[in-house]
Amino acid sequence: EKEKEKEKEILGDIARDKSDQTVDNEIAITKAKDDQAAFLNEQNRASADKRYDNRKAAFDKDAGGVKDVDDYVLPVGSEDLPEGVTEESYQLNDRTVVIERTVKIGNKIDTYRKVVSKTGTYYFKNNRAISELTWKSETLDLGD
Repeated sequence: EKEKEKEKEILGDIARDKSDQTVDNEIAITKAKDDQAAFLNEQNRASADKRYDNRKAAFDKDAGGVKDVDDYVLPVGSEDLPEGVTEESYQLNDRTVVIERTVKIGNKIDTYRKVVSKTGTYYFKNNRAISELTWKSETLDLGD
């Protein structure tokens, strides 16, 4: 009978030790998870701050400053381009005609395109969409 009680005691001690070890492990795991979450939050915050700073720097560069025509650098091969508006047209396919106007004022050169196709008429300035009004107002040579 004593042996059984001693065995029960030993098994009870082992069970308590295992239970204590399980609780200790759970605490260690929870702490490790919390530490990892805090680290990732800090990394995300630092990354967001860096993105913000980079974006702000990009937007602040020359912010509000209007460039003078002499601030532009002429593209290679455009030295012989006459001052003012130059126009040429070409056909892309059976149904699409492109009218291209190049406007040179000082060192600034802008390229405008009017694309007339079966689906409609589209206007572009330096490969960005613009309105018909912009096309007309910025490419009519009124200087003469």
